Amino acid sequence: CMFIEIPVSITSNLNKAISIIQEEAIQHPLCIDNRSTEELTKGDHTVMVRVLSFGDFGVLLRAYAWATSPNNGFDLKCDLNKSIKERFEKEGVEFGYPVRILINK
Repeated sequence: CMFIEIPVSITSNLNKAISIIQEEAIQHPLCIDNRSTEELTKGDHTVMVRVLSFGDFGVLLRAYAWATSPNNGFDLKCDLNKSIKERFEKEGVEFGYPVRILINK
């Protein structure tokens, strides 16, 4: 299993971001469906995306994708980083970045 962590801004539409990540992953030729019978029965997605945490950068998403080998997993991860960035830019999903609020008294 390969995981990809992607920070999105706190104001981003999480459902849209998750859908984009899943679409990009399942259309990649190295991504395989490794769901168990139980996961298939429950209707789990081939590529699970979880909201991992909130921070000063926004919301951290973690996608879990499977490949047939560690080498293919690394290639899958690198390719997805690129394609997800391009889709986010095209569809207006903003990446998270550190935000600080300074209060001057």
